[in-house]
Amino acid sequence: SGLKEDIRAAEETVKASWFGVADTQRQLILNVATDYYAAQAALAYVQVSRRSVMSSRQHLDAVEARIEQELAAKADRYAYDVELAQAQVQAISAEDQAEVALNVLKTAMGLPADQPLQLADALGRPEKPERLPDLIAKAYAARPDLRQLEAQVEVARQNLKIAQIGRRPMINASGSA
Repeated sequence: SGLKEDIRAAEETVKASWFGVADTQRQLILNVATDYYAAQAALAYVQVSRRSVMSSRQHLDAVEARIEQELAAKADRYAYDVELAQAQVQAISAEDQAEVALNVLKTAMGLPADQPLQLADALGRPEKPERLPDLIAKAYAARPDLRQLEAQVEVARQNLKIAQIGRRPMINASGSA
């Protein structure tokens, strides 16, 4: 009758669905990790751009001191004014990019945009990786999307059996007393 195959196909469908959930979780973890490192990089760039502003300001102060001592022409100041202005624009842009990166991370984590978020310090150097064949085997074993596909193949096999049972001649018997 195919009842056994119907039950098996339904079980495999449930199994495939759970693997789909696991794959979604894995993808979410990857997205959060990627967004975390992007936010870390953006915050580091803010620090670099702030140091650039300080350095440009020091250059401008130095040229102004030389101008006061009449060791440099007043026109020498303009290049340093431009350098400082460019560094300030770059710092503002870096701060905007960091804010966007933090908001992207909050969204990936399901946090409200107005909730403050303080990132942990950058992570240390990763451990030495294992041998490539071992890493490949672990990657295949940890991929729920592959398990989901395998379960879907089993569903298809069970559905094929059901279809083949339906093509066979059926004998019905009934009786009454």
